[in-house]
Parts: sequence; C-alpha cells; structure tokens
Amino acid sequence: MKNNRIFNQFNRIMIYLSSRSVLVFTSILLTAALLFSGIGLLIHNSIQSLIINELAQSSLNTAVTAAAFIEADIDSYEKLSAANGYTEGEFDASYYDHMQKIFQKIRKETGVDFIYTMKKISDTEMAYVLDGEDSGSELFSPLGSRDVLTSFELRVFEEGKAITTGMQSWEGWGDYLSGFSPIMNREGKVIGLVGADKSSDSLSYLMSSVDLIILMVALFMILITTIYSYKIVHERAVAYNVDYLTKLSSRRYHDLQLRHRIDYLNHKSGELSMMMIDVDNFKFINDVYGHEMGDYMLRHVAEIIRGNLRKSDISSRIGGDEFNVILPDTTLEAAEKIADRIIQEVQGTSGELKVSVSIGLATWAEDMDAVDITRLADMAMYKAKASGRNQVQVVQAKA
Repeated sequence: MKNNRIFNQFNRIMIYLSSRSVLVFTSILLTAALLFSGIGLLIHNSIQSLIINELAQSSLNTAVTAAAFIEADIDSYEKLSAANGYTEGEFDASYYDHMQKIFQKIRKETGVDFIYTMKKISDTEMAYVLDGEDSGSELFSPLGSRDVLTSFELRVFEEGKAITTGMQSWEGWGDYLSGFSPIMNREGKVIGLVGADKSSDSLSYLMSSVDLIILMVALFMILITTIYSYKIVHERAVAYNVDYLTKLSSRRYHDLQLRHRIDYLNHKSGELSMMMIDVDNFKFINDVYGHEMGDYMLRHVAEIIRGNLRKSDISSRIGGDEFNVILPDTTLEAAEKIADRIIQEVQGTSGELKVSVSIGLATWAEDMDAVDITRLADMAMYKAKASGRNQVQVVQAKA
C-alpha cells in the first residue's frame, strides 16, 4: 500500500513532466550525438593521416630497399635499362627474369600494390624496366613499355632524392600513394628509379576497422552521456517539484498546478476545492520532542493526506508545517468529507503524542484567481485554529 501511494505521487508529477521529458531526452541525445560525431570525425581524420603517413613511409622504405638491392649489381641493371625492349639490346635475360621474380616476391611480402623500375625518356615520358606484376596480368608492363612521367618522378631524376607523394589520384589508375627512390650508377648519376605504390584500398581496409571502433565507442559514449545527463536533469526537475522531507509536491509545483487548473476552469468551467492544512502546536512538538520527532510527524501527516486523495488530487507541502491540497472536480461537501477523514486518521494514529491538524476549505468561484482561492483557504485554516484547532472550517467568497 505504501509503495502504491508513493507511486501515485510520482505518477502525478511524471504526467506533468512526461511531455517535457521526451523533449529534454531528445535534445540531450541530439546534442551528445553532434558532440561525439564531431569528436569521432576529428579522431577519424587524425588516424587516417597517421595511416597515410605510415603507408607512405612503408612504400618509401620498400622503394629504397629495392633500389639498394639493384645498385649492388648496377652494371647488369644499367645494361638492362639501355634496352628498348625484351628482344632489343644487349642484356642478360637471366638477370631480367631473376629480378622480375624478386620484384614479384617483394610485392607479395611487403603488401605494395605495384613495384617497378623505370628510366627517363624525356621530361614527360618514361619507360618501364622491371615490374613486380605477374607477366600474365593485364597490368603487367613489359620491358620498354612507355607511360607518362609524373612531376614526382621527374623530381627524383632531377634531385636524386627519395620522396613520397601522399594520396594522389592518377587518371586511369585510381587513388594511390607512392614512394620513389633513385637508382644511381657508379658515377653517381640517376639512371632510373624504383616506384612502390599502395592503393586507397589499403587505406579503406584499415580505416574500416578504425571507423567501426570509433562508431562503437561513439555510440557507447552518446548513450552513457545521454542517460547520465538526462538522469541529472530529471533528478533536478523532480527535486524542484517534490518536497524532500514528505515526498509530497513542492510549493513550486503547487503554484504551477493551481494556476493551470484555474486557467482551465476559466475556459471550460467546472469545480475545484482547496484544502489548507496546518499541524497544531507543531512548535511545541519540535521544542519538547526535538526536530527528528517533528520531521517524523510531518511525514506521518503527509502519508495520511496522501492516503485519502485520488490520483487527480495534488497534495503539497508549502511551508514548515503547512500543507495544501488541490481537489479538481470536487464540491465543497465532498471536500469536507475528505477533510474529516484526515482529521480523524491523524488523531487515531498519533499514539501517545497527541497530534491534530486544523483544516481550512475554500471553493473556486467564477473570476477567482490563484491568489483569491489561496487567501480564502488560508483564512478558513486560521479560523479553524481560532475556533479551538482540530477541526475543519470553510470560508466562501462573498457574492
């Protein structure tokens, strides 16, 4: 029974808060989503930049290593580079076949998409020498086959330094990042370069795993942040609307609901009664028995008030030992019966400590506002006290 009463009290408050709760929760959720989406995007971009740098460095290291390997037998390579095709020029065919197999092995073991060597024909044209692609592939570039010389490759020939390109879009090939390393002859002249390419597929593959982790973490943080923030907002809202000691409604909630109910009556008509309740001789209880007993007695009276009301009624603690009850759709006669039950129950359950309450009643009349009906109920309560306490009194508006 006690749990049901507590539930009913919070249910009345939640009816008021429900429409706002959805809006507040949605607002917090969207804010958290925007916040963590922005953070996730920053993390995505940062990690992507790191991965691009690592892939570029890996391509460069592969190119530099392959160039050093070629330079260990530079005479054979220089003869191969001088040939215009597989059947043209004097070179060691077994050397070519051997180097082709090595380049194919490097491509497979390092994970680069392409590895090759080339020579410069002009500032705009180059010719392939070695190619790590399988000879049966459509992408294989035979010895002497020509292609466009890019500005990056031209730099290597002119400066004699290894470079990386970052992610570039090559027409007909797609998006790749490359590492280029010069091949030097015995006189220190650049006679070719090694290129090692990695496609954007490598980046996409790595980023797909990263993005999945970012998404999962972001969703978790959005959920936790939303729930925690909403809990704080909700608890703050409940704290504003619930009296901490008695768990009845607060003075703030009472004032808000009274104005709302009267506005409704002014437009739709109907009935409304108000009950002002004051614990008799409460100061004496505090002074003689202590504040703990006083607090206990307030909770005790609040529980009796709550137990005699409907779900639609609103009971509030509006002062130290003063309570107020708004009774929608309730006549004066029905309100008096409720007040009498409260007085009898307070008397009958107080034990050795003699406790009573004085109750003032008022009913709403046309053109009355919240201040008017509150003043009448307050006057009736003081009339009950002046008449000997432990009773109900009524003050009605003058016609």
